[in-house]
Amino acid sequence: MKRVLLFQTSFLVLVILIAPVKLQRADAADPVEFKIPDGRTEFSPKFQQIKTGSQVKWINEDKRTHFLTAADPNRKEPAHVADDLLIHHLLPPGETFQMKFDKPNTYDFFCAIHMEMRGTVTVVP
Repeated sequence: MKRVLLFQTSFLVLVILIAPVKLQRADAADPVEFKIPDGRTEFSPKFQQIKTGSQVKWINEDKRTHFLTAADPNRKEPAHVADDLLIHHLLPPGETFQMKFDKPNTYDFFCAIHMEMRGTVTVVP
């Protein structure tokens, strides 16, 4: 009998502690994040899938400046000037850039300074 009471009490305490955390996370509209880790020329993670209307945030944790760049995937030819780009944003150390994606598609992005830095956002309905 003591074991059953102990189990029920433990379960109730666990539910009380965890339930508010889950509710809070479900209500929060936090953007999906891509980070540039300090001392590394990469985006982490390299790939994210989001729903239409979601925000994506890029965070530069590196000590170097990066230049976030992405062409519009609907273009039939490569972008040649900054006005043709979907994203062209300078990210100095410690800076962030945030963008909302309203159209389903696959968006490849890269650092125009460090061309080996590449990532992808796939937007689904």
